Amino acid sequence: MKACLILKKPQIGYGILIVLLSILTAVSAPTMVRAETPEWKEMLPALRIQVDVHRHRVWVLNFDAVYLYNMPDRRLIKRIVLPNWTVASDVAVCAPDLALTPSGAALVTSNVVPAIWEIDVQKLTARERVISLDTDNDKDVGFTGLAFGRTGRDLFGVSSLHGSAWRINLAKGAAQKIRLSEPIRGACGVAVESQRKAKAGDVTPVLCIAGVGAERRVELNSKMSAGRTDSVPCF
Repeated sequence: MKACLILKKPQIGYGILIVLLSILTAVSAPTMVRAETPEWKEMLPALRIQVDVHRHRVWVLNFDAVYLYNMPDRRLIKRIVLPNWTVASDVAVCAPDLALTPSGAALVTSNVVPAIWEIDVQKLTARERVISLDTDNDKDVGFTGLAFGRTGRDLFGVSSLHGSAWRINLAKGAAQKIRLSEPIRGACGVAVESQRKAKAGDVTPVLCIAGVGAERRVELNSKMSAGRTDSVPCF
């Protein structure tokens, strides 16, 4: 595995993760056991964390692997290595992202190359998917934020290095650049806001992108090929 120790942001420490898991498991597991195994501490500090409430799992992305925990007892289910994972060492670059699909699979990005590692929810093995870009192939484009649309069909990504946004077709291994009215530098994350109706019967998502110093709201056109960037609060 290729991985360079990087990223001073965002890292999640042991104490914060303990509190997070304590809150999430308080109802389902009244008697909790504090995990003391070496594997638990191996993965800290964390780059990204995703909680699958429906399946009672916690996914943690660290520099060396992805760690999957059972939520009720905080037991380590598996440490999953990402083959050929590449991460930049420049502290100015945002962290790679970790996202969950509607089916419960995990997606992990690189912050400098257009590739996504998909972890099968049943086999818990990682598969690298190289993403073909429709432009900017001369640049180091990685995805520092991933988010699904409300229907679970549309996948969006952002790149902090270039302030760009992308619509990703994971099945086809392709991504189309979304033309923004202005780039969003330092885009470290993306979420999908409540959908809006552009015209009668026409529903498009609104992206909320975490940029340098503030959030940016991007209203996409009906084809989701372009968006107007506004410095207004999201959600």
